[in-house]
Amino acid sequence: MQPIPRHRAAVRATHTFPGHGPFALTIHGSSDISVEDARRDARERMDALVAAGGPEQEHDSGLEYYPSRRLPEELLEDVHSEGGTLIAAITRNRYGAAVLNTDALLICDVDLPQEDVGRSRSSGGRAGKRPGLLSRLFGGGAIGRADDATDGIRDAAGLPDELGGPGSGERGRVHAELLTSIRDFGARHPELGVRAYRTRHGFRLLVSGADGRRPHHVM
Repeated sequence: MQPIPRHRAAVRATHTFPGHGPFALTIHGSSDISVEDARRDARERMDALVAAGGPEQEHDSGLEYYPSRRLPEELLEDVHSEGGTLIAAITRNRYGAAVLNTDALLICDVDLPQEDVGRSRSSGGRAGKRPGLLSRLFGGGAIGRADDATDGIRDAAGLPDELGGPGSGERGRVHAELLTSIRDFGARHPELGVRAYRTRHGFRLLVSGADGRRPHHVM
C-alpha cells in the first residue's frame, strides 16, 4: 500500500460561484516531503475545486466532498509484513479513535431497496415517536405496563429487517438474490476470505486475500 503522508497543510479562501453566495473554502493537502509541499498540494486542490464550480455536496459548508478530502490524521503506527512491505497504517481520527488503513481488506456496504414507507411504524397506535428496538423488545419507555413488553415483541417480529431477517416484498427478493451472489462469489474464490454481515439496510461485505492488480466481480 501507499504510505500515509507525514506532512499536512490547509489553505483557506473565499470564492463566489454562479447561483450561490460566497463560500469560505478550507482545503487540506498532504505530502511525504515537507509541509510546504503539502501546502502546494492544498493550493492545487483549491484551484481544481474552484475550476470545477465549487464544493460537490448538498450542504454549503465550504468543505470538499467527503471522499475527496485529505483530512489530517496523526500517524500512530506503520504495520509491515515479515518481508518488510508496508501492509497497513494506524492513524488517529478527529474523534480520537484509532483507524486501520489498509488495501489488504475490502469493506463494502450493499444496500437493499428502501422499505415500504406505508408500512405501520408504530405499535398499538401509540401517538408519535416510535420507540427503539430495545424498548420494543423489553418494554422500555413505559415502566409498569406489562403489555408493552409483549407489544414490543410483536412489533419487532413484524419488522424482520431490524432483527437481520430478509424482510418482505421487493426488499425480501433482493435480500435473497444478494445472499446467493455473495455465497456464489465465495464458492468461486476459495482463495479469498469472504465474510458478510446483515446490517439495518443491507449487507456489509469483508473480503481479504485479494490481489489488487486482478479484478474480482461479486455480481
